[in-house]
Amino acid sequence: MTNVPMNNVEPFDDCSDVLQDQDRLLSRATDNGYLYFPRLLPADEIMRLRHELLLIHERHDLLKEGTDPDAAIHRDGVYVDVEYVKKPTPEVRTFYNEVLGLRSFNAFFHHPKVLNVLKVLLGEEILVHPRVI
Repeated sequence: MTNVPMNNVEPFDDCSDVLQDQDRLLSRATDNGYLYFPRLLPADEIMRLRHELLLIHERHDLLKEGTDPDAAIHRDGVYVDVEYVKKPTPEVRTFYNEVLGLRSFNAFFHHPKVLNVLKVLLGEEILVHPRVI
């Protein structure tokens, strides 16, 4: 946790009001250094994907035994990280391959609402690269 007092942290600027205006989107991105669209994606879709991902975590013994997977409580001593400097263990590689093989995970990058934001922002159709990591 940071030592910055919370009263010094400003709320994110909701950019939903300029979602269809390329010039205003680019201006907000330049001014803020980010674009923030709360509730852009349907919560039920996000929660469904989260649940599927947590079931993969459970199958790989990454969650605390005896807890509901949706609570997302990791097992003590578990930390999954894939560093490009080190070669990942076979267990970590198997875990990530299962995540990357999940149809709903891959479909998320093709979500029409995400693609629309990118199309407006960039001014042209988007090709989603098949390699997400």
